[in-house]
Amino acid sequence: MMSSTQNSAGNVPEQARKRQTRRDEIIRKKAETDLSKKMNQNRQKAADAAPGAGPAGRRRGASVAAGTVAALRPAPALTVRDGITITEAAQLMAAKRADSVLVVDDEERLAGIFTAKDVAFRVVAEGLDARTTHVRDIATRDPLCVTSDTAATDALNTMVGRGFRHLPVCNEEGDV
Repeated sequence: MMSSTQNSAGNVPEQARKRQTRRDEIIRKKAETDLSKKMNQNRQKAADAAPGAGPAGRRRGASVAAGTVAALRPAPALTVRDGITITEAAQLMAAKRADSVLVVDDEERLAGIFTAKDVAFRVVAEGLDARTTHVRDIATRDPLCVTSDTAATDALNTMVGRGFRHLPVCNEEGDV
């Protein structure tokens, strides 16, 4: 039979884990609230500054077809030059809380995509020096892209079918 001191000692890690989970949840909710406030402020500023803004705060003629990638309002892409090092790219990704960056060449054309998975599988696992290896040497070259008028279901099917976690949205010329 377990004594009460053994029983309470066994619960210490569990209790600590529960306390930390509660703290994490409070932090997450606060961050969501702050982000929501900022997004609403930015939307209001954009609506106020938009020429020809109607009562709903949208520009006339700027409608987006429902069911397209554009209707999902994808976040602006984080881009890096192909000549930077893995360390610099990883630091930028960490600072921006991003899982990937799009790699552009000197002419600002999409040259590749570099992901956190590339860091693990192509840099760390192969023992490369992240301070001297360039992104262009590791990134997946010429990634498949979709345009903003692509059907959202087609984009999702492409991602699932090909096992992609990231799918860049480009214009017809291949620019991000």
